[in-house]
Amino acid sequence: MRKVQWIVLLFFILSFFISPNSDATIYASEPSEVEVVFVIDTSYSMRTTDKERISTEVLNMFMDLNENTKTKVGFVFYNDKIVASQPLTSLEEGNAKSILKDLFNSISRTGYTDPGLGLKKGQELFENNDEQTKKAMIFLTDGEIDLPQGSKRTKEESQNDITKVIKKAKQDKYPIYSVSLAGAGNIGKKELEQIAVETGGSHFEAKNAVELPEIFQSIFVKLSPSTTHFPIATVTTNGKVQVVNIDIPYGMSEGTITLLSQYPIDETILYGQATLSEQHRSNHYTILKMKQITGKSLSLNFKGVIGDMVQVSFLGNYDFLPSLELPEGELVKDEPLLIRTTLIKNGNSAPSKLAADLSGELIVKHLKTGTELRLPMKNTGTSFELEQSFSLPGIYEAKALIKGENFQIETQPKSFELIDSQPLIVKSEPITINKWKEDTSINLSGYFSGPNQDKLTYEIKAIGDDKKITATIKENLLTITPIEKGKTSIDIRAVDQSGKSILSTLHISIESGWNPTYIMAGVAAGFICIGLITLWLVRKNYSFVGRIEGVFYQTEGKTFLSKKYWSLASFNTKSQLTLLELFSRLDIEETLIPGAERIILQAGSNGVLTIKHDSKCIILKGGTIVPRNQKISLRNNEKLFITFEDGKMEVELLYKAAEKHEILKQYSYSG
Repeated sequence: MRKVQWIVLLFFILSFFISPNSDATIYASEPSEVEVVFVIDTSYSMRTTDKERISTEVLNMFMDLNENTKTKVGFVFYNDKIVASQPLTSLEEGNAKSILKDLFNSISRTGYTDPGLGLKKGQELFENNDEQTKKAMIFLTDGEIDLPQGSKRTKEESQNDITKVIKKAKQDKYPIYSVSLAGAGNIGKKELEQIAVETGGSHFEAKNAVELPEIFQSIFVKLSPSTTHFPIATVTTNGKVQVVNIDIPYGMSEGTITLLSQYPIDETILYGQATLSEQHRSNHYTILKMKQITGKSLSLNFKGVIGDMVQVSFLGNYDFLPSLELPEGELVKDEPLLIRTTLIKNGNSAPSKLAADLSGELIVKHLKTGTELRLPMKNTGTSFELEQSFSLPGIYEAKALIKGENFQIETQPKSFELIDSQPLIVKSEPITINKWKEDTSINLSGYFSGPNQDKLTYEIKAIGDDKKITATIKENLLTITPIEKGKTSIDIRAVDQSGKSILSTLHISIESGWNPTYIMAGVAAGFICIGLITLWLVRKNYSFVGRIEGVFYQTEGKTFLSKKYWSLASFNTKSQLTLLELFSRLDIEETLIPGAERIILQAGSNGVLTIKHDSKCIILKGGTIVPRNQKISLRNNEKLFITFEDGKMEVELLYKAAEKHEILKQYSYSG
């Protein structure tokens, strides 16, 4: 039982500052101060439950493991009174460890037990309320509340103190870990568990060592974010020199080897490319601290007492921390986000080079619905990247996970919010209508654009002067009926499917009409002009020249070559053609480019190409949306960007004009 108790307690203190799993997750954070207070039962009953003074050995090991770190330790030794206490002391101080060890060895086990008094005093030792300073209390007891006759304190007072300590620990957000060295007494197992669980810690009984790794995983995550523990081997000693090989995990140049045993280890020799910086020995443990580890493995030779069981572990600090980068500014649903994570070497700002066998994963959770996505990230050599869109608006929490052999490191979570973008005003020029015209219909889709091609609904919010016009809206058509000459305005509200809206004011000018004589003359003149224009168009039949260069973009489905070319000269027998006819020359399927058949190209003078469409495609020229049924001109080296009706395919077109004879020579088609 003593051997089990010793191994259990030693593993407890080891687990406090290390991770119990070989593939433990390390969280991104800079080294921070840690304050730990030990509250140790030194009552007479401990002579039975801790005959070998294991608690003292545990405290010594704790300090050896954390020597020269930013850890501060404090101690309270209690029975039915406070026997001794030590304020928080930095282990970076040169002689602090030897002074504290002398204090531990001088404590005798006498008297009764008042755990409430000990916990209360331990809590008073915490000196820093900074949230960046990690704090924890470790409570070692044999579980007995035993007050002497005539004591000024009662069991109820001791229980009340325990309750107050729990409340204060919860308020200050630090855990208490309770460790019972034997069966719980008057406090009871449930209450010891309550002390730990309510404060975010764990309760541990020495006889249940098998469950220790799982229980103390959370301790490591909270208090030692930059260190992890790799179990190497459990060796039954034969009294001779035995060898254990230790593979050094990726990204570690410093580390610690620990050997836990029932009896002292006679000798240890370490072979490999590493510098041994510190070495600590006791009756039950050996600690070897190393720096400048450059090799991929080390060889440990040691000799123990015949029949002993030695547990060998490696503790390492990674040379870098992971960083998660999210896009800045306003983030909109359904728009691609570029998310990147890098490994930053300690002391540097530039990303470290990534090993080829490392993989990255982004874990994203929608906080309102609880939906979680795990998305693979691409290893670019210096970072892991992912371009992803999300269709659900709201607040998300994201973190990146980087994995390798015996390696797993995780960034701290970051939050971001996706919003619904509101409709856009794409046109606001004044509208002129004729007083004598009965009705004028205006397609509002040429004045507003919905985000992500959402369908919009419209409503009239106000008419500036209802004596000059009346107006109605049916679907996307605004119908205006003029009453008298003058100027007025209409306020139109456009609403998308998510309820986002925008208000625009359309300015209306009502001009006076012509008298009948002028109308008839105008009609006649119009027919004459139409005839002349028709004759002119018939006589002047321009031919296509030049070529069009196109680059297709899509995120799924069939992959196209990065750039395609179409000769317009091959259509010089036609005065106009559709974009579908043009694309069909390179066997591009019609189903991939819906709406292309309603985009018309027409040859013009001086190599000018005119374009007009009656489709639901979004066509941009110079950042401006081209309205339906409006003709635009495309000159040499001018571009169009087209998103087809299904939103899955986009193309960027560049017009290259040239002399007709040059095009025919270079781009003629046979057959």
